[in-house]
Amino acid sequence: MRRLKPTVNEPTARRLLAGRWWMRLLHRLPLVRKHVEARRTGADLRIELIWLPYYRVDLVARCADGPVELAWLVSAGDGEPVRLRPPGLAWEDGPPRPQFAPRLGPDDARKVAEQASLAARLCTVAPAGGLAPVASTVELVEYPLWVSYVRRRSGWDIRIVDAVTGRPAGPRLKSAVLGAFVRQHGQTGL
Repeated sequence: MRRLKPTVNEPTARRLLAGRWWMRLLHRLPLVRKHVEARRTGADLRIELIWLPYYRVDLVARCADGPVELAWLVSAGDGEPVRLRPPGLAWEDGPPRPQFAPRLGPDDARKVAEQASLAARLCTVAPAGGLAPVASTVELVEYPLWVSYVRRRSGWDIRIVDAVTGRPAGPRLKSAVLGAFVRQHGQTGL
């Protein structure tokens, strides 16, 4: 199984997960600085690199201008499609089995990618004889994410940073990660 190489290392992930920019500005005040020095650097965070399963779906669609190649990553947990921009992405070989078991099958991922491709291309290309994909390949891959566990008054929370782009994750990705944890917990009985 292949996986995307992370471009964000652990010290950078700690800094990104330590807090928002306005909190770092607040921490510069002398009275606050001595109480939050460890938080500002992220030294007290418990973080780990996890690998979520995705299907990489490469489609070749027939359009009026000729064939168009589209690449998608479809979440194997909730079926959320993400447009993949192949140039500049580095792949590496990973373990034979994914860290989290996929919930969707390859056929479901292909259907999701075909629907997403049709929606993405419908506005830009006038279909001549249809926009049906003529060829596709589906491969199970893993996508890296940095996850930190944060203690709150009401319990535990997680923060997530994309290990490829360095951007903080939104609520959909956070739900996908929590869902993967719950499914794994149910399977292994931890």
